[in-house]
Order: sequence, then structure tokens, then C-alpha cells
Amino acid sequence: MRLFNFKRKARLLELSFFYMRPLYIHILASLTLLSCANSNENELAEQIFKELKPEEAYVLVQINHERFYPEESRFIGNINLGSSYSDINVIDQYGGNIQLQMAKKNWLQNDEMIFKVSPNTSMDYPNYGSMLIGRKNANNLEGYILSRASYKWAVLNKQRAILEFDGYIVRPQDAIMPENEIPFNGTIYFKQPHIDLNDLDAKALEIN
Repeated sequence: MRLFNFKRKARLLELSFFYMRPLYIHILASLTLLSCANSNENELAEQIFKELKPEEAYVLVQINHERFYPEESRFIGNINLGSSYSDINVIDQYGGNIQLQMAKKNWLQNDEMIFKVSPNTSMDYPNYGSMLIGRKNANNLEGYILSRASYKWAVLNKQRAILEFDGYIVRPQDAIMPENEIPFNGTIYFKQPHIDLNDLDAKALEIN
């Protein structure tokens, strides 16, 4: 009887592995792809920082799935931080400009420095903020304002800062409504950025 039970259990384990094998393969493949993606992102960041000069920034942003700034653009500007806000203002050699204001009380006390921002705050986007992103195209100016987006300080210290974002913008002449929204996403890389801390403690931000 014990031998029969042992063989039965072994058969059940064999069948379980057989049916679960596609799931295991899928999980392994997903982890492999995630690892590769993280590796590629890290390699890209290192290459960008290698080419930047101190206090320069590189903006990699797509608007409506198309690159907005040319690859050769280099931005300068500053990061302005406080206990209840996080702002940036950068401009490139062609007149392209990004102005971003994000308000969130005690944002440094969270595990992740994330802002869910909109001029029209809601449950999904509770943090008030605004953004202007523009460029000069020949003799014309092209610009957009924020509808709603998530921003994350992936890295923020004295040597480098990385701001990631994803959301929706609208043209200035359009109302901030879902039917007028244009998708955008990107990353801003700062090398040895100029940071104004205002009422923040440098140790709390680990800017040493």
C-alpha cells in the first residue's frame, strides 16, 4: 500500500510539472526579458552620462510616439526642491524648453519619489502640478501643456538625477479633456545638476 501511494504521489508530481511547465517557462522568459530591459536601460544611462558635461541634461522624450527633441540637444538648467514641491526648468541650445512644477507634501518621506500630477487633481492624480514642454521648429514654436502624468525621481543625488515620466499632454489652445490628450513619455538625465534645496536638509535627500 505504501509503495502504491508513493508511486501515485510521484505520478501526480510528474503531471503537475507537465501542466505547470508552460507557466514556469513564461515566468522565466518574463524575468529574462525584464533583466535584459533593465540592463539595456542601465547601459543607455551610462552612455548618456559619459557624454554629458557637468550641469548638462539630456532629454529623451516621445510625444505621440515620435521623438520630440533632436539627439544632439543638450539642456542646461536647475532642479528646485522643497519639502512640498519638486520643480525643474531646462533649456537646450535650440530654444527647446521644459518647465515642470509638482506639488506634494512630504514627498521625500515616501519609499518612492513619485508624483501623480494634473492641473485638475483627482483620486488618480492627487498631486497638483503643471508642465510646459516646447521646441523651436524652423521659425515656429511648438508647445504643449500638461493634462495628467506620473513622474518619478529614479535617481536624485549630487552626482546625477534621473526623472522618468509618462502621461498625457494637450495643445495650449485645447481644453484639458480626454478627447484632446496626446500621449507622451520620457526620461531626463542630469549630470552633476545644480540643485536648490530651499527648506530641505541635504542629508535627508542624501545629497552629500
